[in-house]
Amino acid sequence: FDPGTGPVPYGWLSLRVVRAAEDVTLTAQSCADLVTWSGEPSGMVRVGVFDGGDGTAQILWRTATPIGQPDRLFMRVRTNMP
Repeated sequence: FDPGTGPVPYGWLSLRVVRAAEDVTLTAQSCADLVTWSGEPSGMVRVGVFDGGDGTAQILWRTATPIGQPDRLFMRVRTNMP
């Protein structure tokens, strides 16, 4: 990924979803200790949603900071339904 200052190595998270599940909210989260999770936009940045052409979509996130800051990083997608 190049934020305009040259290529930077970010962590990436991708998830395939069914587009018909409109009532589900997805939030990418990251943390260094499996305790203190940080969501969008401070921990993860949503890059885009790409149509799969078959009723699905691919959601792509990247870490807000480059890899190595912190040394170890865990990622997950949190789901919420009304």
